[in-house]
Amino acid sequence: KSDISGNSIFPKIIKKDREKLPSYYTKDEIKKVLTLVDITSKVCKRDYAVLLLAITYGLRNCDIINLTFDNLDWKHNKINIMQRKTKEKLELYLTESVKFSLIDYIKNARPDYESNHIFLKFKYNYEYTENSSLYKSLKKYIDISDIELRNRKKGLHSLRHSCATNL
Repeated sequence: KSDISGNSIFPKIIKKDREKLPSYYTKDEIKKVLTLVDITSKVCKRDYAVLLLAITYGLRNCDIINLTFDNLDWKHNKINIMQRKTKEKLELYLTESVKFSLIDYIKNARPDYESNHIFLKFKYNYEYTENSSLYKSLKKYIDISDIELRNRKKGLHSLRHSCATNL
Protein backbone atom coordinates (compact mmCIF):
# COMPACT_ATOMS: atom_id res chain seq x y z
CA LYS A 1 0.00 0.00 0.00
CA SER A 2 1.48 3.39 -1.00
CA ASP A 3 1.48 6.48 1.16
CA ILE A 4 -0.53 9.00 -0.88
CA SER A 5 0.04 11.82 1.65
CA GLY A 6 3.69 12.25 0.61
CA ASN A 7 5.01 11.87 4.16
CA SER A 8 7.38 9.10 3.13
CA ILE A 9 8.91 11.21 0.34
CA PHE A 10 9.15 14.65 1.91
CA PRO A 11 10.87 15.37 5.21
CA LYS A 12 8.85 16.86 8.01
CA ILE A 13 9.02 20.66 7.98
CA ILE A 14 9.32 22.26 11.36
CA LYS A 15 8.36 25.90 11.56
CA LYS A 16 8.37 28.38 14.37
CA ASP A 17 5.20 30.34 14.83
CA ARG A 18 5.68 34.08 14.59
CA GLU A 19 3.54 36.55 16.38
CA LYS A 20 3.36 38.70 13.26
CA LEU A 21 4.69 38.90 9.73
CA PRO A 22 7.73 41.08 8.96
CA SER A 23 7.06 44.73 8.13
CA TYR A 24 6.90 45.60 4.45
CA TYR A 25 5.65 48.37 2.18
CA THR A 26 3.75 48.14 -1.10
CA LYS A 27 5.25 49.26 -4.40
CA ASP A 28 3.04 52.38 -4.34
CA GLU A 29 4.14 53.26 -0.80
CA ILE A 30 7.79 52.84 -1.79
CA LYS A 31 7.31 55.06 -4.86
CA LYS A 32 5.72 57.68 -2.62
CA VAL A 33 8.68 57.59 -0.23
CA LEU A 34 11.15 57.99 -3.11
CA THR A 35 9.30 61.05 -4.41
CA LEU A 36 9.86 62.73 -1.03
CA VAL A 37 13.65 62.54 -1.36
CA ASP A 38 14.98 65.93 -2.47
CA ILE A 39 17.94 64.82 -4.58
CA THR A 40 19.26 68.38 -4.85
CA SER A 41 20.68 68.00 -1.33
CA LYS A 42 23.96 66.13 -0.78
CA VAL A 43 22.62 64.13 2.17
CA CYS A 44 19.50 63.25 0.19
CA LYS A 45 21.57 62.07 -2.79
CA ARG A 46 23.18 59.57 -0.39
CA ASP A 47 19.82 58.62 1.11
CA TYR A 48 18.31 58.09 -2.34
CA ALA A 49 21.13 55.76 -3.43
CA VAL A 50 20.91 53.83 -0.13
CA LEU A 51 17.13 53.48 -0.44
CA LEU A 52 17.39 52.28 -4.04
CA LEU A 53 19.94 49.61 -3.06
CA ALA A 54 17.64 48.35 -0.32
CA ILE A 55 14.48 48.55 -2.46
CA THR A 56 15.92 47.11 -5.67
CA TYR A 57 18.11 44.33 -4.30
CA GLY A 58 16.92 43.83 -0.73
CA LEU A 59 20.43 44.46 0.57
CA ARG A 60 20.96 44.41 4.30
CA ASN A 61 21.99 47.54 6.17
CA CYS A 62 25.44 46.07 6.92
CA ASP A 63 26.06 45.21 3.25
CA ILE A 64 25.18 48.75 2.18
CA ILE A 65 27.42 50.30 4.86
CA ASN A 66 30.31 48.05 3.83
CA LEU A 67 29.92 48.63 0.09
CA THR A 68 33.28 49.72 -1.36
CA PHE A 69 34.53 50.91 -4.72
CA ASP A 70 36.09 47.46 -5.15
CA ASN A 71 32.56 45.98 -5.14
CA LEU A 72 31.50 48.05 -8.15
CA ASP A 73 32.25 46.71 -11.61
CA TRP A 74 31.27 49.63 -13.82
CA LYS A 75 32.53 47.92 -16.97
CA HIS A 76 30.12 45.00 -16.57
CA ASN A 77 27.39 46.92 -14.70
CA LYS A 78 27.61 44.74 -11.61
CA ILE A 79 27.91 44.89 -7.86
CA ASN A 80 29.87 41.99 -6.40
CA ILE A 81 29.76 41.52 -2.65
CA MET A 82 30.34 38.92 0.01
CA GLN A 83 27.27 39.14 2.20
CA ARG A 84 28.34 39.91 5.71
CA LYS A 85 25.71 37.83 7.50
CA THR A 86 25.69 34.70 5.33
CA LYS A 87 29.23 34.89 3.88
CA GLU A 88 27.66 34.08 0.49
CA LYS A 89 28.89 35.76 -2.69
CA LEU A 90 26.31 37.93 -4.39
CA GLU A 91 26.49 39.29 -7.92
CA LEU A 92 23.91 41.94 -8.78
CA TYR A 93 23.33 43.63 -12.11
CA LEU A 94 23.13 47.39 -11.80
CA THR A 95 19.78 48.77 -12.86
CA GLU A 96 19.87 52.15 -14.59
CA SER A 97 18.24 53.89 -11.62
CA VAL A 98 20.70 52.43 -9.09
CA LYS A 99 23.67 53.07 -11.36
CA PHE A 100 22.82 56.73 -11.94
CA SER A 101 21.95 57.40 -8.30
CA LEU A 102 25.33 55.97 -7.25
CA ILE A 103 27.13 58.06 -9.86
CA ASP A 104 25.25 61.19 -8.81
CA TYR A 105 26.09 60.63 -5.14
CA ILE A 106 29.76 59.77 -5.78
CA LYS A 107 30.42 62.67 -8.17
CA ASN A 108 28.23 65.37 -6.64
CA ALA A 109 27.68 64.66 -2.96
CA ARG A 110 30.16 62.24 -1.41
CA PRO A 111 32.51 63.99 1.04
CA ASP A 112 36.06 64.38 -0.24
CA TYR A 113 37.58 61.91 2.18
CA GLU A 114 40.12 59.15 1.58
CA SER A 115 38.09 55.99 2.04
CA ASN A 116 37.29 52.99 -0.10
CA HIS A 117 33.77 52.90 1.39
CA ILE A 118 31.16 54.40 -0.87
CA PHE A 119 28.74 55.70 1.72
CA LEU A 120 30.10 58.20 4.21
CA LYS A 121 28.61 60.28 6.97
CA PHE A 122 28.69 64.03 6.47
CA LYS A 123 29.99 64.82 9.97
CA TYR A 124 32.89 63.89 12.25
CA ASN A 125 35.25 61.30 10.80
CA TYR A 126 32.96 60.58 7.82
CA GLU A 127 33.15 56.78 7.98
CA TYR A 128 30.33 54.59 9.21
CA THR A 129 31.29 52.07 11.86
CA GLU A 130 30.33 48.41 11.75
CA ASN A 131 27.50 48.96 14.21
CA SER A 132 26.29 52.13 12.58
CA SER A 133 22.82 52.17 11.11
CA LEU A 134 21.29 53.88 8.12
CA TYR A 135 17.95 53.65 9.93
CA LYS A 136 17.32 57.38 9.58
CA SER A 137 17.60 57.15 5.77
CA LEU A 138 14.12 55.67 5.55
CA LYS A 139 12.56 56.78 8.83
CA LYS A 140 12.60 60.50 8.05
CA TYR A 141 10.75 59.99 4.76
CA ILE A 142 8.21 57.62 6.30
CA ASP A 143 7.61 60.20 9.03
CA ILE A 144 6.79 62.99 6.55
CA SER A 145 4.67 60.82 4.29
CA ASP A 146 1.03 60.13 4.99
CA ILE A 147 1.60 56.38 4.76
CA GLU A 148 -0.43 54.55 7.39
CA LEU A 149 2.06 52.57 9.46
CA ARG A 150 -0.26 49.93 10.97
CA ASN A 151 2.50 48.96 13.45
CA ARG A 152 5.07 48.53 10.67
CA LYS A 153 8.73 49.23 11.27
CA LYS A 154 10.46 52.19 9.63
CA GLY A 155 13.99 50.83 9.22
CA LEU A 156 15.86 49.72 6.11
CA HIS A 157 15.26 46.06 6.91
CA SER A 158 11.58 46.60 6.14
CA LEU A 159 12.69 47.44 2.57
CA ARG A 160 14.41 44.04 2.40
CA HIS A 161 11.09 42.41 3.30
CA SER A 162 9.31 44.72 0.85
CA CYS A 163 11.63 43.66 -1.97
CA ALA A 164 10.94 39.98 -1.29
CA THR A 165 7.19 40.46 -0.84
CA ASN A 166 6.76 42.63 -3.92
CA LEU A 167 8.71 40.19 -6.10
